[in-house]
Formats: sequence, C-alpha cells, structure tokens
Amino acid sequence: MAAERENQRWNAEVDVIVVGFGGAGACAALEAAERDPADDPAAPLHVTDADMTAARQMTAAMSAATASGNLDSLVAPYAADAMIMPPGMPMVKGADQIRQFYKGMTSVKVNLQLTQETADGSGNFMYTSGKYHYQELPPSTASEDGKYLLVFRRGADANWKVVAESWSANAPPAPPPAPVKPAAKGRRR
Repeated sequence: MAAERENQRWNAEVDVIVVGFGGAGACAALEAAERDPADDPAAPLHVTDADMTAARQMTAAMSAATASGNLDSLVAPYAADAMIMPPGMPMVKGADQIRQFYKGMTSVKVNLQLTQETADGSGNFMYTSGKYHYQELPPSTASEDGKYLLVFRRGADANWKVVAESWSANAPPAPPPAPVKPAAKGRRR
C-alpha cells in the first residue's frame, strides 16, 4: 500500500486541486471540471508573477471600494456569473444579486483590511486566501477578524474576475439568547 502511494503521479490534465476550502473551493472545482482544457490551449499551466500582482491589486481595490462605499467599485471585480457565500446567509449569485447584496451595505462606513497570504492557480483559474479585519466606523462599533477565499477566472480579454468568494469570522457566532420561561401559574382561590 505504501509503495502504491509513492508511485502515484499527478496527471497533467488536472485543472484544479481543491483541499479544505468548503463551498468556494467546491464551486471552483466544479467550474474547472466543466471546462475543457482544449478550449484554450494557450492558457499557461501556472499563474505568473503578473497574475499574482493582479490578484494583490484586486484585493487592495476591494478593500478600498468597501471603505469608499461606492457601489460600482464594490461590484466591479466580480464576473457576471460570480457567487458570494457569506456566513450565516444564503448564497448570492450573479451580477444583479451581488449588486443588491452590496447595496444594502453601502450605508455603513467601514474599514476593511484584507491581508493576502496565499495565491496560486493553474490555467485560467487562480485563488487567493488570507485574513481580514473588518471595522465599522467610528471604531467604537462592531469589528471582526476572520479569513477569506477568493477564486478568480481569467476572461477572454485576459483580465481576472472574481467568480467565487467566501469568508468567515475567527470567533464562533454568539450563542442564541436563552429561552424565556413562562411565568409559573399560581393556585387560584
């Protein structure tokens, strides 16, 4: 058995390997599985330094757009068929739903710091992951630290767009309030 594992080799036709990234990773794998590598034989096997730079620039632009509250800037990085998987909420899918999702958030002033820790990919797909700090302004209000995952797809115009996004807080969710006990009924005389 151990000898079999040592002799295993990766097939060059594998588009994406996804390990432990939950819904966003699964969606990226499904999207990659639907695409035939023959559709774009010129696609590079690995992302380049320029691709990594583009990912860092997009991540920085997403932080700035969140701080500005500008709706057009908030939705600009997403592909028309993108999906967002926010914690504790249903999936948001497609340009119209993503616009509505962010429209509801533009009334709150926030500072969002995204710190990219990893970036990798193959062909026309790339992912980045890292940590975030979210702070509503003024600073005395809500804040949160967590991690995020972004999946990008390179379009026919060679530009990268976000096709999947997911994040979650490092702290567990607050417990639900304790149930209210009904008042004890006394004896009537």
